[in-house]
Amino acid sequence: MTIGDKPTLHVVFNMSAAGGVRQALSWVGRNERVLGFPDDLSFGPINPPSAPSRQSWVENELGYDFDEVAQMAEQFWAEATSAATLPLAWVSRYNAAEYSGFLEFVWRKGDAPFRVVDFTGIEYANNGGPLIAARSLGLVPPDQIVGARLFDQQRALRPSEIEAFRDVWRRLRQENAPLRVVDGTALVSAPITHFDDAVFSCAGSDWQKGARLVGATMMKLIDHPPYQCPSDIVLWGRVRALDEAGVLEISGDPSEMRGALVRRNWRTMTDRERALVDRLLSRSFPGRDELVAQLQTVTVCRIDCEGSLEFRVSGPLANLANGAPVTGRFVDRQGEELGPAVNILLHVADGRLSELEIYKDDGNKIAESPFDIDPMRIDVG
Repeated sequence: MTIGDKPTLHVVFNMSAAGGVRQALSWVGRNERVLGFPDDLSFGPINPPSAPSRQSWVENELGYDFDEVAQMAEQFWAEATSAATLPLAWVSRYNAAEYSGFLEFVWRKGDAPFRVVDFTGIEYANNGGPLIAARSLGLVPPDQIVGARLFDQQRALRPSEIEAFRDVWRRLRQENAPLRVVDGTALVSAPITHFDDAVFSCAGSDWQKGARLVGATMMKLIDHPPYQCPSDIVLWGRVRALDEAGVLEISGDPSEMRGALVRRNWRTMTDRERALVDRLLSRSFPGRDELVAQLQTVTVCRIDCEGSLEFRVSGPLANLANGAPVTGRFVDRQGEELGPAVNILLHVADGRLSELEIYKDDGNKIAESPFDIDPMRIDVG
C-alpha cells in the first residue's frame, strides 16, 4: 500500500512477530516491507537507549554479549524514522517489550506522520482452540492476523493520544529503571529482581537444563495474571545472579543457557538465619524441643526474594499439627511505632520443620531484612 507518494513500512517491535506479519502480507497479496526491532526496551537503560549504554548494561548486568543487537537497533531506528516511508507501527499494550519499543518510536517520530495498528485486546484461536487474548503479536499465527482483519484496523493517532504516549515514556525515561513491566495495560518501572520469585518457584531440587527452567518461568508468567512476557535474556541473567548469590546452583558454563544445569542450592544455615530461627524457638510450646533437635541436621534453600527458606531435617518428630506453631513480627523501620510489619512464620509439616516464611503486611519490598536486625526486635507469638 502507498499513501500519498510514500510506501508503507510495517514497524514491528518483535522479530518473531515481524516474520508473522510478512507471511500474512504475502497471503493477502500485499508487497510491503516489514521492519523488525531486534532489541527489547523492557529492560536496560532508556534515557537514552543508546547502543553503547545498552550494550554495557546488558553485558554487566545480564552477562550477555549485546554488541550485535545494539548495532542492529541503531540501524532499525534510522529506517523506522526515515522520511522516505510512511511507518505503520504495530503495538500491544499487553506486552512490555512491544509497548516499550512503540513508545520510543512515538518519542522519536516527533511531528512526522505515522499510522498504528493497536491490537491490544484482540482475541484469536490457535489451532482451533478457544479464543485467547493476544499478549504478543509474536504469538498470533499469520492466518489469525489475516482472519482478524488487522491490516484494516490501521489509523492515525489523535494529537492527544500521541501526547499521552509521550507522557508515559517521559516518565519511564526519567525513572530509567532496570525493567519495565505491564500492569493491565499500563507500563510501569520495576527492579531487576522483579521476576526472581517466579524463577525460584520453577527451580527444583533436581538438576534441570537452564533453557527448561527459563521456559517454565516464561510460561508461568504468561499464563497467570498479570500475564507478563519477559525476555529469556533477562530470566537467564537472573538465574546467573542467583547462582552468584548462593540461592541457585549452576553446573556447567553459566554463559550457555541451553547446556548448563540448574537446581536450588541446598546449604547449611548462616549464622544470621540460625539466630532468627533461635529467636522464634525461644518461646516454649509443646513440640519445641523436637524442632530444636531437628536443627542439628538442617539444610536450607532460599525460595523467594524476601529470604524465605525451605528446610530439610531429620531427627525426632514433633507432635504438632501442620502449620505455623510459632510466629514473629516486627515493624519494618526501626523507631516507627506504626507501619507495615514484617511477618515470620515457622512452618511444620508431618512433624518436621518445613519452611521459614517471610512477608510484609502490605506486600511491598521489605526495607530491613529480618536477618540483618537485632533478633530481639522480633515479637514472638
